[in-house]
Amino acid sequence: KATVSVLYWTPQTMSTLCSAVLLSTLGGLPSEWVAEYESGNAVASAEFSAARDAPTIGNGFVGWRVGPYIGPGPADIDIPPLGQQDPRVGGMHAALIYNGYHNASTPSHRAHLPAPTNIWLSGEGLNFAASKLNLESGLYTNRSKIETASGCSATVDTSQLAHRQHMNLLLLRINGTASSGQCSFGVNAIGQLPHVVATDFKFQNYTMSQSGSNYSVFQGTTLLAETNYSGLSSVGIVCNEMASSFSLSSTKPLDVVYKCVVKTTAESGQGGMSENELVSAALKQLVGFENSTYVDLLEQNLEEMRATAGLGGIEVTGNATVARALNSSLYYLTSSVRGEVDAPFGLSTCGLGTDGYLGRIYWDMEYFQFPPILLLNPKLAAPMVKYRKTCLPYAKKQAAWFGFEGSMFSWESSVTGAPCNSPGAAFFNIYEQHLNGDVAMAYQRYFRMTNDTEWLRTDGWDVSQNICKFWSSRLTKHQTSGNWTVLNVVPPDEHAGVRNSSVYTNVVAAMSLDWCIKISEMFDFEVPAIWKLQAKSPHAPLVMLPNATGPVHPEYEGYNGGSVNQDDVGLLVYPLNWNLPRDVALRDLQYYMARTPADGMFTGDSMYSIAEIQLQNYTLAETMWNAAFLHQVGGYNAWRERESGGAVNFLTGAGGFLMNMLYGWCGARVTDTDFSLNPKLPPGGVTEVHIRSMSYMGATFSVRYDDKSTRITTDTSLPFVITDSRGEKYSTSPMVLPAGRIQIVISRQ
Repeated sequence: KATVSVLYWTPQTMSTLCSAVLLSTLGGLPSEWVAEYESGNAVASAEFSAARDAPTIGNGFVGWRVGPYIGPGPADIDIPPLGQQDPRVGGMHAALIYNGYHNASTPSHRAHLPAPTNIWLSGEGLNFAASKLNLESGLYTNRSKIETASGCSATVDTSQLAHRQHMNLLLLRINGTASSGQCSFGVNAIGQLPHVVATDFKFQNYTMSQSGSNYSVFQGTTLLAETNYSGLSSVGIVCNEMASSFSLSSTKPLDVVYKCVVKTTAESGQGGMSENELVSAALKQLVGFENSTYVDLLEQNLEEMRATAGLGGIEVTGNATVARALNSSLYYLTSSVRGEVDAPFGLSTCGLGTDGYLGRIYWDMEYFQFPPILLLNPKLAAPMVKYRKTCLPYAKKQAAWFGFEGSMFSWESSVTGAPCNSPGAAFFNIYEQHLNGDVAMAYQRYFRMTNDTEWLRTDGWDVSQNICKFWSSRLTKHQTSGNWTVLNVVPPDEHAGVRNSSVYTNVVAAMSLDWCIKISEMFDFEVPAIWKLQAKSPHAPLVMLPNATGPVHPEYEGYNGGSVNQDDVGLLVYPLNWNLPRDVALRDLQYYMARTPADGMFTGDSMYSIAEIQLQNYTLAETMWNAAFLHQVGGYNAWRERESGGAVNFLTGAGGFLMNMLYGWCGARVTDTDFSLNPKLPPGGVTEVHIRSMSYMGATFSVRYDDKSTRITTDTSLPFVITDSRGEKYSTSPMVLPAGRIQIVISRQ
């Protein structure tokens, strides 16, 4: 028997937690930051956080974790006291810039670049005071205090930003005021590169002059390509030359702005450019920004952030902790993706801001990160869909190597789709094949939400049909039931190892085939007759397991009731929405929730919660919702993979938490025929929720609700009909509907 602890939370417990988080973080914050923090539009701290728990910032093209680069070492190392820090800065990553071969001995990973705006101050009497990240704009500000025996007293802010509208542009502002004395401090700048850059790039760092202005330049090319047929990547970074020290006094305040431009060969139209050409292009672009004021650039960034990320965020009334958790999750996700790039790239487990999981893409993207972004802004979700298309050639080769038909996507991939296995984990790439079904389900969800028939007829069908060819070649009839099963696979519960008849894998394979059949009927494509047989009858037996209250689905053949690492069988209820009788679904959830450790990977918590809400079991749903807050660390709400540690900033957790809000408490669902909501307030004293933007089939809706009604506003010209829980229909915006399920129908042309 497995003894597993499951945390049960009450509203009182949640209130206590929220109050504790608020009080511990608010203490010491500058008074002018408090309103921003309490509104849920900023995360902040007056504590000198552990380096790996600091916030990550970015714009989908570049990203980094703020603070000094600490280099390899213990995962939980703290930032040394000021004056004892490694002065080197770095840790920036650029989309699609990887170094290393795809095999385990020299693994492909996000290449480390210097982060030129990620400065750190030092000097006599200088101490950290507080820092904050504005979640609406992405502007990070660090405040320092200077107090010296000679009478200097000053406040200095350093603010850095990866510009959303101008994706190549980085901004740094250093401003301060002194109340007395003459104050000075030093700056660790781009010239002091982290030694780790040398392990990823053959690089040069130098100063150049043009028209009387000096610029700091970094240019380099990666050392190893990911495969034998893919190329190296080059980068050029040009910045205004930064002084190494600054001074200020009561009569002479400080306010300087530095700009940098980052260019890479991963950008559209620049794949064949040399390092020198990238530097020239970066310099030209930087000179073009010289007449743009800092205020103007901030306004342009904010305008784009509001348009891009949804958005503008999610307003929550009644609980600022919940508001910050949602908006920080949304910022961390969207700061790692862009919608307008020609070279699509996937969203890695820990995003652009860190090299967690070496920047690899897993099923996490399709399952936990893609769904909330798709609902809020399909343009940001499109590159994730296109990413799998770019990986298709390698996936087809890989399937053939293993003797299968169609395509077999790599469990861990970076740029090309080649398997980028972590040392000792190559067997996951061979056996954890449910990823192929997860991709198919993401494709189905994307089409349902966008109605992009041209994409479905071409790229969507190309990827989907190859997945279905793979499943059809992998399925075999079970010797007892005669239904279709997959042998020798690793289920989502990875700790189970290689097993036969993973119920999740069997069902997602059947649902993939059903999806292909639907596409074929839409476009009159021919598919093998056996696909229909395989789609109709997956092997998914119900058996009596130890301590079960009735028949449940065994996770795999031979499962005997042991602990599971994360939600697996429960995924049949949500997000697969497989057609299960309610009593079976409840038993499955009850059985496996009790066997999922509280310190498991933070994916199952949110999926369990959504499934319980779907089945109207709100007490257990609230339990799993509240457990999520144990995975956010520090004042910056960085997500932690496990309560006890693991990867940080774990964007799989961020995506799962947003799904819990959008698909759980808000009840968003999409089918072949309609989109529906069933809004309920999340726990913790929340009195109103406002989701500023949801997108369905090209129409954008604003949804605001409390416990009595839901207000929907849209400016779409598309013909739509909204039906409330009483059957009353609406077709003119704005609409105020009574609490309950809401169905939105837009005709598919």
